[in-house]
Amino acid sequence: MKRKYLFLSLVLGLGLTSCEKFDNIVPAQYNKILSMKANGEQALKVYATGEVNEYDITVMKGGYENSATAAAKVDVMTEIEFAQWSQETGKSFVRIPESCFSLSDNDLQFASGDMYKVAKLSVDPNKLAAFIEETNTAYTGSGRPTPTYTIPLITTSQTDSVLATGNKLIYTLSSVTKPVVGYADVTNHEMTAEVAKEGGEITVPLRLQIDNIWDFAANLEVDAANTTFDAADYELADNGKVQFTVGNNGELKVKFKELKQAVGTLALKIKNLEGKGFGFDNQVLRVNVRAPKYPLTVGMLSSNAVEPSEGSLANLLDGSVDSYFHSEYTLGLTERHYLQTTFTEPVSAFGFTYTNRAPNGNAALYKFDIQVSTDGTNFTTLRTYDAANGDVLPMEGKGVFNSTNLKPAQPVKAVRLVCHRNKLGDRFFVLSEFAFFAI
Repeated sequence: MKRKYLFLSLVLGLGLTSCEKFDNIVPAQYNKILSMKANGEQALKVYATGEVNEYDITVMKGGYENSATAAAKVDVMTEIEFAQWSQETGKSFVRIPESCFSLSDNDLQFASGDMYKVAKLSVDPNKLAAFIEETNTAYTGSGRPTPTYTIPLITTSQTDSVLATGNKLIYTLSSVTKPVVGYADVTNHEMTAEVAKEGGEITVPLRLQIDNIWDFAANLEVDAANTTFDAADYELADNGKVQFTVGNNGELKVKFKELKQAVGTLALKIKNLEGKGFGFDNQVLRVNVRAPKYPLTVGMLSSNAVEPSEGSLANLLDGSVDSYFHSEYTLGLTERHYLQTTFTEPVSAFGFTYTNRAPNGNAALYKFDIQVSTDGTNFTTLRTYDAANGDVLPMEGKGVFNSTNLKPAQPVKAVRLVCHRNKLGDRFFVLSEFAFFAI
């Protein structure tokens, strides 16, 4: 009990002591304490932008009397300091030579009101990339894994205390990243966009492969050799210039006037960049522009060769590749099998798409005609597709075919797909999905 009372007495005694006397119990070395805001191992992102990369290194001033003046310096670790750090941590990083970077504003003078000061690190991405490439080659040539590279920094002061756990900043990296502008949400440099018959606007999204921290622009142009639309049918917003802003990617708007093709291709390519020396995708992007899907119903479909044992016509419109329509193979029909679509009103141009049966392409169409009719009774051949003559037809399970624009001499009421042979040479065919795009 006596110990408790003694302790309380001491506390009360301190409480009755003046603030001035209480201040004196704080050791002088804690009056001002300097430390690096970011310390320890930190990933350094260096980008090949065509210019020097700059980074802020912040040193903070704290302590009991943090309003006092102070002085410090941010510098590269000496060989001895780095060797000691490596031994303590067990890390074996490769130092980046100072020919690849420089420090500036690193003699820090804190006035009484300064709570922090900022030094500057400048990195030359070209020199750094060359050093990394040369060193990686040497390491892999000797059978060693490529190393982690570092710029080891330390904060010191001749006059003030520096926090021992906050005085080292070990920047690490393994490569220099070259930002590249490309297209978003595309497969094999193709994308599909829908435009109403009366016209409309489509969006072509572009992106960097990394988070964007710059302002710049990309200039796009039309690749006329691979474009099926007339130049008068569309307009690129801002003449094809796409603006990128910090934190955001860009997008190209293309305005189509009245659609004159049911399906067509607008081919685009990136011409150059403004403001940054980034890389960019120089391949052509094929934008498959098409009218809205024609509202087919089962009642519009018919065939002279429906297989009675499996695969109804309704399966062509159910949205599932796991169901299918199978033309006849048990009745011995000798005439060519066809799939007919009768429209509710004549169409002046159309395109179509089909998908093969999911498990395999054994019954995939190998040669077939597209026949058209103005009265629904008399048909003429508008186009023959033949894999043997160079037409690219899908031969695998779930393979998708998209036709080019087909324009009859006059509007037609009905269209037939007439099979000559399938992949294995048989007369029947199997499709899981079927659709038209028409104007």
